[in-house]
Amino acid sequence: MKKVLKNKNFALLFSGAFVSEIGNMVFALGMSVYILLLTDDALLMSIFMAVSVFSRVLVSPIAGPLVDRWNRIRVIYITDFIRGITFLVLAYLFFNGLKDTNTIIFYLFVVTIISSINAAFFFPAASSSIPDIVGEENLQAAQGLQGFLLAIPQLIGGFLGAAFVDTIGVEWIILLNGVSFALSGLSEMFIKTPYKKEFVLLPKDERNSIFQDYKESLIYAKKVGVLSLVGFFLVINFAVTPLFSVATPVLFKLTLARANTMEFAATGAAFSVAAMIGSIVVGSIKLKSYKSTIKKGVFMLFVLFGTNVLLFYLVEFGHIQYWWFYGLYIANILVIGINLSYVNLPISVGLTVQVEPEMRGRVFSTVGAIAQLAVPFSMLFGGLMIKYTSVAMLGFGCLIIMVVPTIGFLKNKNVNDVLDAIDISQAKLADQQ
Repeated sequence: MKKVLKNKNFALLFSGAFVSEIGNMVFALGMSVYILLLTDDALLMSIFMAVSVFSRVLVSPIAGPLVDRWNRIRVIYITDFIRGITFLVLAYLFFNGLKDTNTIIFYLFVVTIISSINAAFFFPAASSSIPDIVGEENLQAAQGLQGFLLAIPQLIGGFLGAAFVDTIGVEWIILLNGVSFALSGLSEMFIKTPYKKEFVLLPKDERNSIFQDYKESLIYAKKVGVLSLVGFFLVINFAVTPLFSVATPVLFKLTLARANTMEFAATGAAFSVAAMIGSIVVGSIKLKSYKSTIKKGVFMLFVLFGTNVLLFYLVEFGHIQYWWFYGLYIANILVIGINLSYVNLPISVGLTVQVEPEMRGRVFSTVGAIAQLAVPFSMLFGGLMIKYTSVAMLGFGCLIIMVVPTIGFLKNKNVNDVLDAIDISQAKLADQQ
């Protein structure tokens, strides 16, 4: 990990991501609370979040093949500049008297769609550039350090977002987001990729169409076993997303009517702290088996998720005092955050090594889009369930859904074949070190 820390290009990439993520987290928390309080409508809040995710998912299959054709570093800083300008324009409108509720909601939807489309290009470009920046032999350390660095903005941004919502207002949240993206783009312009494996790009008349690239990326993903995991992650995303993205703000701000947004923000901060700890620990230690680590992590995720659902039920119906609930909930979130590192990092490292460099952008964007496809629909599901039932009923419904991928990761033959391949990738990395 020391070698990665000394890598100037890695530092430039993630200092840029670090700054922009602070603004992004401020905006994400601030807007969810702002819309909820402005309209008193959990369903509208869930629609807003669903549109944001769906815009990114819809563009990702197109973005990946284009990223593989273009200069990836250029894609990284241009998309950050576009997002910065967009948020600065919206901030200008707010500072100049934007008051009508319907107009505000409309502009927030437009800006979020623009930001999400640019994110669809940014993330495959950034993730597929990491091996080119640090070398494959340093990939596990780089992925762990990446998780650590990006958890800090989530920690800082959550508290800043809560403080801004309660004090200075939404216009300052939007302004900070715009400035953060502009600063990110500026630093990312100086990144170099010394470990890039050159490949020959065919003449324009011999290149595949984007849709052909999309088809080939699916075939390639199936060949290396990635698609076998996607269906299970799709169900996991559907089950987990509404409880944390929709139910949590509704529980704190409407059901329990907690005036201090900092209490809600602290739950996100706890997750960020845990993610930081987990990323550094998993990125630094030598895991005996990626397969065993991943399977144990998925089972523990189900247990911890069930504990979370139980706590929501107990506090919503008055079976436990608020501060007892709050302490236990924070503790549970901490364990979840650490546990996720034992699932995400081995999968990320193993699959990155398995996919050839010239295919990484399109493959990761394609399978990422498929895995995320459930998220907007799960947000709408969460909003509807809360509107017509309760937070607790949503939780129990999500827990029942979570049974399917948990059993799949433990018993499904195709999943186990992919995890065996990831173990082989682990051995390959060990030989390079």
